[in-house]
Amino acid sequence: MNVLYPAFYRHLLHPIYHAVKRDGFNAVEREALATDMLDAAGLARLQRAKFSRLLRDARAQSPYYREVIDAGAAEAALDGTPPHELGLPFLTKAVIRERLEDIVAADTATAQLIATGTGGEPVRFHTDPHAGLWHKSVAIRNRRWVGVPIGERAAILWGLQIDNYE
Repeated sequence: MNVLYPAFYRHLLHPIYHAVKRDGFNAVEREALATDMLDAAGLARLQRAKFSRLLRDARAQSPYYREVIDAGAAEAALDGTPPHELGLPFLTKAVIRERLEDIVAADTATAQLIATGTGGEPVRFHTDPHAGLWHKSVAIRNRRWVGVPIGERAAILWGLQIDNYE
């Protein structure tokens, strides 16, 4: 393999592909990689801000989360209250089965939802393309952490029973 190809792919081909595709991946990847530059305090601030926004958005958009998230939880999280002290219930497979339609955010375009599921005692749920972009960008970041940046050859073993839908 040409030694120039990985750098060519990483710095030119990959970003151009996603720019042409207009899928938002380049912005998501930049955001994911930017967290590597934060010190512990900066990372903690970012985590609190994102968690607070998640709570606020979930409460505003989801009937289920409107019921189970206290009105002041987002502000408490932003102020540093640990998640385990906010009184949030566990999201169990039983809750997902019973309340899936109430969990999905009201502003979610149904056509954008991607059906997926879990193993063990199976449960079906939805994700969206934006979550897939984050999954891919975090995988790229994690490979970089172990010395395999995007564009470099790597062997990846994968296999889950949930990938074998009947």
